[in-house]
Amino acid sequence: MAKYFINFPKTVYNLNGANSLDLLTNITSSFSFDRSLTENSVLYYEYTVADGETPEIVAHKLYGSVENHWILLKLNEIIDVKTDWPLEQRNLIKFIDEKYSVNGEPFNQSGYQWAFNNTHSYYKIESRTLVASGEQTVDKIQIDANTFANVVSNIVTYTLQDNNLLEVETSRTLKTYYEYETELNEAKRNIKVLRPEFVPSVTDEFIRVMTNGG
Repeated sequence: MAKYFINFPKTVYNLNGANSLDLLTNITSSFSFDRSLTENSVLYYEYTVADGETPEIVAHKLYGSVENHWILLKLNEIIDVKTDWPLEQRNLIKFIDEKYSVNGEPFNQSGYQWAFNNTHSYYKIESRTLVASGEQTVDKIQIDANTFANVVSNIVTYTLQDNNLLEVETSRTLKTYYEYETELNEAKRNIKVLRPEFVPSVTDEFIRVMTNGG
């Protein structure tokens, strides 16, 4: 990370209130990818962050240098690694435990136990299958607790005008707070990765922009 700030512009600042001025790196300067680049699928590919992989690990793995991790962060518009990057499983459990600790206290449960045992949302699932072809569509509809209690799981077969059979299966499911937090974390694993051949030109552009004042 240290090398990332080398090219940042400098600014004069009085640190101690004396008459002397200090030359500091202006870390408030910023650099971002042009929208046309982030939306051009030719320039990047999708990557799934494995459990425990940090931006530095991924950068070293794909670009050969931990210093290039800023490219991953900028391309994916990640501002705070603590909240925008997927948590390692053990840290996710710790996060859930701390977040829901207040909810669990009245029941002598840890936050993690409470999140694991309590429902965040309810769903009705409708699966439609054309019997002849096996073609299937699935709708997952969020509902309230009362509607959920009245959903009856069944399978009904209809005959269409062309005499094909349509099988409609109705079922229900729910999502705990633990599953909700896990899904949010898992969604962060899919990131965009700039193709290695474009890294030199992007780095050059970064240096050009920052050395000219940010």
